[in-house]
Amino acid sequence: AVDQLKKLLPISVEVNDIFFGKGLAYDEASVKGDTSTTNYVKVTSEKFTSIKSVKEYAATVYSADYLSEVYELIFVGVAAETGEDFIISAIAPRYVEIDGEFMVDASNKGFSLATEISPDTAKVVKKTPDYITVEVEYSVGGQTSGTLKLNLVPQDGEWRLDTPTY
Repeated sequence: AVDQLKKLLPISVEVNDIFFGKGLAYDEASVKGDTSTTNYVKVTSEKFTSIKSVKEYAATVYSADYLSEVYELIFVGVAAETGEDFIISAIAPRYVEIDGEFMVDASNKGFSLATEISPDTAKVVKKTPDYITVEVEYSVGGQTSGTLKLNLVPQDGEWRLDTPTY
C-alpha cells in the first residue's frame, strides 16, 4: 500500500491542479470580456484534449466513488440553492465541451494548493477488506503541519486513492 501510494501521489498532485489549482492552459489572448464572470475559452493542452481524456487520467489515481463527486463540481457545476438556513451560490463547471471544443472557464483561477505530502513518512494504520488507511505527514509552505489519513481502495485490480490529497 505504501509503495502504491508513492506512485499515486505525484499523479494526484497533477490532477488536483487540473481540478482545483491553476487548471489547464489556455491562450490568454483568446479571453474576451469580463473575467469576473464565467468566460469559456479553448484549452491549449496537448496532453488533455477533452473531458474524457481528463477523466481517464484522473481514474488512474482516484477511485470512481471519489471522482463522481468531483466530476459533478468540475464538469457539471452546482445550481444555486436556497433554504431556510442557507444559501448556496451557483458554481459554473470549470470545464465544458462546446461544439466539440474543450473549454475552460478563464474566470476560475482555482486555489493555491500548497499541501506537500511526505510519502517517506507513510505508514499503514488500518486494513479492512474494503480499504487501507495510510497516515502521512504533510507540510504547507515548507512548514510541517500535521498528518493526513489517506484511504486506498482496490479498483480494477489496482489501488486508488479514495480521499483528497490537497
